[in-house]
Amino acid sequence: MKTLSVLVFALLFMWSEAVFGNEEEVGINVEGAAKREGFVEPGVLRSTCAYLWDRYYEKEGIEMDVSTRGEQNEVVVFRCPSCNLEEHFVKPFLESEYEGKTGIDRLIECGFLKAVFKGGKGIEEIVVDVPKVKQNPLRGRCAKAWNEYYKSTNGDMMVYTTGKYQETIVFSCRECSFTEEFINVFLNTRYNGKTGLDRLKMCGFTQAVFKEERAGREIVRDIP
Repeated sequence: MKTLSVLVFALLFMWSEAVFGNEEEVGINVEGAAKREGFVEPGVLRSTCAYLWDRYYEKEGIEMDVSTRGEQNEVVVFRCPSCNLEEHFVKPFLESEYEGKTGIDRLIECGFLKAVFKGGKGIEEIVVDVPKVKQNPLRGRCAKAWNEYYKSTNGDMMVYTTGKYQETIVFSCRECSFTEEFINVFLNTRYNGKTGLDRLKMCGFTQAVFKEERAGREIVRDIP
């Protein structure tokens, strides 16, 4: 088996162009919605990430199997029979940086919710929760573009972000009355092939808040 340092390096390698595309190609249309070429559903992206990792190890002759668990492939499992897990495998993988990204960054990008590391016989598996979000400049650009659009069409609407990683987008209106019907139309109506929910996902938001300033009322929707 190859050394653990090589194995960790391999774990940090990601096929960014094949899976995620080039970030420079991400654009925003005049309606303020994000458009990203090659967008795929989370479950498909996760299984693709696991497949590419697994194929890479097989090609390199590394004794590592990668698979997924869960209905939406939300858990990734790294199985290494010869690994001494915690100090020599898990921590270096999660914390070491390669080309500006750590292993945890790449797990977030793939959309995994948990990572399971399984060693040899008698070694207890290690389960790591994967944060939902990390810093993503696309969220700020999306909110700014939406805000500029509404400024030109509806001066009463403001759009901004909140949260440590700008993960929440807020649609704030002084005189508006946000109803469930209005929000459902916004989220589910298709425009140029994408719904509002599609565009929020592509921007990377995890939550949308519809805020009525005058009434002091807000409706919160989680973005799956």
